[in-house]
Amino acid sequence: MSWCPECRRVGPTVTREDTARAQRTWAAGEHPVAREVERRTLGSDFGADGYATLSEVDELARILELGPRRWLLDVGAGQGWPGLYLARQTGCTVVLTDLPFAGLAAAASRSTREGLEGRAWGLVAGGEALPLRPAAFDAVVHTDVLCCLGPKLATLQATRRALRPGGHTAFSVIYPTPGLPAAEARRAIEAGPPHCGLRTSYPSLLHSAGFVGIEEHNLTSDYLVTATAKLDEAQRFADEMIEMLGRQEFDEMQAKRRLAVRAIADGLLRRSLFIAQRPRRAPRASETAFCPRSAAL
Repeated sequence: MSWCPECRRVGPTVTREDTARAQRTWAAGEHPVAREVERRTLGSDFGADGYATLSEVDELARILELGPRRWLLDVGAGQGWPGLYLARQTGCTVVLTDLPFAGLAAAASRSTREGLEGRAWGLVAGGEALPLRPAAFDAVVHTDVLCCLGPKLATLQATRRALRPGGHTAFSVIYPTPGLPAAEARRAIEAGPPHCGLRTSYPSLLHSAGFVGIEEHNLTSDYLVTATAKLDEAQRFADEMIEMLGRQEFDEMQAKRRLAVRAIADGLLRRSLFIAQRPRRAPRASETAFCPRSAAL
């Protein structure tokens, strides 16, 4: 995987706490038992921490019509799931973005091992501050990322600018079921990912960001299956997981997963796939070419 030297350190400041948490996540994801749990629950082995299964990602490739000569932007790519997998399977070229550097460094090693040099690029940047030339990408994907970010509208606006006219975004998010009473909404937010609470809706956010052709596909039943499998498989390998994470972190992780499973089963948390399009129009001359090495604004 190659790096844009001008862009490598662009993006909002990351706190030491954020960096330490992310580095623990990436380090844990590299552990053989963590990879085994991931294979059993998601079907992937990229150190993924969300709920996007192999079959779901294969469907994203179809929805986004990925293939050779297509450019894909993967926001919040972590160690490369699903962007590197999609590049390998479809022949598309991918730019992976995330904060901080640790996850992308693992993705860079993976892309080299899989022979993706020249078709995979890394960019250290937050989703709301993408230093990319406008209208450079055919498709944008992010899986269970936007629900963990505070600046949701700014991130959607940034991804719309990155898309070519007529290009599509497809992303999964977890959020409290609309219309819950206040007490149940608080329970959903506590059980869900950080920043999963909403004052509006994702269709409204997409509309405000300038997208059209908005579709929502409910993935909650699959979410419950995967969340339950993550809880059960981690418990199956409890001794190894405790050795890897420490007793306190393992117990906290499993307690959070139990909260989530109960909230999903009780109808408090939803997971959906959203698909939307940047409106079509004639591109300006400055938007018709893209070179990763000159992607910085």
